[in-house]
Amino acid sequence: MIRTIITPKNTDVHFTIPAEYVGEKLELILFATKETKKVKPKKTATLVDFKGMLTPEDADLFNAEIKKSRGEWGNIF
Repeated sequence: MIRTIITPKNTDVHFTIPAEYVGEKLELILFATKETKKVKPKKTATLVDFKGMLTPEDADLFNAEIKKSRGEWGNIF
């Protein structure tokens, strides 16, 4: 088996096959590959990254829900 990746310069592609392939039934598969780019891992977010995202009113509602939820934990532990 021969496998290679090429970047054609025009619509014609020419290649030579090994002598032992002459007279054999060959399967040619042509498809475009997408090269993957190396992506730098994203920085892990910390709490300071979220500062200022909530309005004071939303923050009060959020804190009230947290206190309510934590009050429910008392029955579990």
